[in-house]
Amino acid sequence: MRTIEELDSCFQQLSSRLRQALPDGIEQVNLETLSSLDLLAEKASPPRQVPWHYFHVHDSGDKITLYNEQFIAWIVPESEEEEPSTLVIIAKDDLSGIHAEVGFQTKGAYNSSRTVLRILERYLDDIVENETCIKKLDTPAS
Repeated sequence: MRTIEELDSCFQQLSSRLRQALPDGIEQVNLETLSSLDLLAEKASPPRQVPWHYFHVHDSGDKITLYNEQFIAWIVPESEEEEPSTLVIIAKDDLSGIHAEVGFQTKGAYNSSRTVLRILERYLDDIVENETCIKKLDTPAS
């Protein structure tokens, strides 16, 4: 597992080139986002207890870093035009290095710790599901 110093250095590099690291940009969380992630349903699917949901936590004052063997998530509180917001960058950590996967930002009514963590959980699940599908496609049928 990487050291917190390595993760901080990687965050500095990623944040200085977010447009290249996240070509799809930063998702601005709104009602449509929550709906597409199935977070609005009265009985939204319950959180799964899976290994990639367990993280080490490091609070450096300016950001919170969640990390494990597979993922790194940087949670950065910000303020835009005096409105509090939270920027989250999720990266995959594998043998080839650390690669930004998705970024999202919450503001206003969507900027609560519960909402941020539920969105983070859904994106992690989506990344793992996509990786599983890609591996299946890459594996020749026997």
